[in-house]
Amino acid sequence: MEPNDILLNRSEQGGREYNQDRVSVHWSETDFFAVVADGVGGSDDGARAASVVMDLSQKFWEQREQYSDLEVFLNEFADACNQRIREIRDGGTTTATTFAALLQLRGSLKSAHAGDSRVYQFDGDGKVIAHTRDHSLAYAKFLMGDIREEDVATHPGQVQLLNCLDGGADLQVDITDWDPDRGEYFLLCTDGFWEMAGNENMVAIMRSEDPGAAFSSLFTEWMADHPEHDNTTLAIVRLRNSDRLPVLPPHRKHWPWLVVSLLALVVVASGYFLWLDRYETCCAAPTPPGFASVQSGSVTRETSAGEPPPAESQREPAAEEESESDGSDAGVETGTNLNNVPADTVPVPTGENDSEVLADYLKKGGLVGESDILEQSGETKDKYAHIIKVQQYVNETPVFGGELVYRKVDGGLEILSGRLTNLADVPDRPTHAFAECFARYQATQAEEGVNVSRQQEDSPSLYVDAASSGYMWLAEVVQQPDGAAYTLFLLDEGCEALRLVPTHVSG
Repeated sequence: MEPNDILLNRSEQGGREYNQDRVSVHWSETDFFAVVADGVGGSDDGARAASVVMDLSQKFWEQREQYSDLEVFLNEFADACNQRIREIRDGGTTTATTFAALLQLRGSLKSAHAGDSRVYQFDGDGKVIAHTRDHSLAYAKFLMGDIREEDVATHPGQVQLLNCLDGGADLQVDITDWDPDRGEYFLLCTDGFWEMAGNENMVAIMRSEDPGAAFSSLFTEWMADHPEHDNTTLAIVRLRNSDRLPVLPPHRKHWPWLVVSLLALVVVASGYFLWLDRYETCCAAPTPPGFASVQSGSVTRETSAGEPPPAESQREPAAEEESESDGSDAGVETGTNLNNVPADTVPVPTGENDSEVLADYLKKGGLVGESDILEQSGETKDKYAHIIKVQQYVNETPVFGGELVYRKVDGGLEILSGRLTNLADVPDRPTHAFAECFARYQATQAEEGVNVSRQQEDSPSLYVDAASSGYMWLAEVVQQPDGAAYTLFLLDEGCEALRLVPTHVSG
């Protein structure tokens, strides 16, 4: 069995005063643990949190033999990092970081991430198969169909993180299973890299005989035109310890990489950020950074696993209950929270509209209200697959985060992902006009010495907020005296701010 290859392991400071990025790759003959982290701007010392992730990655790598389950390993790793960051925060220093980690252990491959650091998978030709989904306001807007994916990197909401390691009690980490047979190349990177490179340049680097030289050339050229660019970090790993399967034509259980590539834009849409009942930012409003160290990537290598340190407490993974749904009992509790829609195949009789059949199925299962509407909000179609995304509407108003993605199949449709809610008590219309509510909010803030004004005169976006069973508006605002820009989530009930998301958080 051949060892894995670490093709590239690089961190560049870019045009910033300090390098807050960190990268480490630990590997043996058969396994590896690669980690990148990007200290978050707006904290006192974001680099400190990123360094915590690197320090603990070494510790967890050394004790990997204690773990039979990769998901337990990754969750405990993230929890340990978050706990250490909490201790630093309790000591008076605010620090936070995004991270992405990829672990191969005993033939299995999983990743964990929080924030906008990513893991990419490429096939043998260097083509992008899929990547993890960001926890940022910009990516959420893309998933909701408000912007295109190619606009995420330059959208103002890209720097507004919804999740990261910040010592908070409500840490959310996405765990992703990867199939090594679909592609043998994996790239981990911070947002400074994927914002700069884009898929086209990534493919060029992956296809290069010398990925390091290709990256250096791209980075030098980019910095000439963007001298203030963010820290940029990446690691590229090639798997060598598994037999690759040939690309097969599509059938019911195994999709070719073309379909996966399409789903990277659509299928993951409703499954990623909808665990948030309400938007959470990773950090408080930005403050001048005070970083004090620069560190490039590091690599550790073992020829064989050493003796593990004394065992620490381990959590066994919770048993997952599996149930099949026929539509009569979806097993989802109704109420004011977004609930996961069970993956299922719904038969569609010949001549009937699939969207109407789907709506009937969801209503019968209690996942949506009898008068709710599912309106198509996205579609991807080619000879391999036909993917539809629908948005839930209550009282002709979109439910924030209420989306579902399905695939048309022979004889019906296959639900892929989504979260919806059954809201029976939403008023017919908002109690207040936005202008009235915003004026009340302005007056409340003025009493605290804060002047709030609209950033632009465009109409605010109205949504149904599942958590409150009411309405809310999203509007871009500016606060004085600091002149900082925010996205305001303003509840209709009480005209109170549900969330005020600073424009500049990440990086």
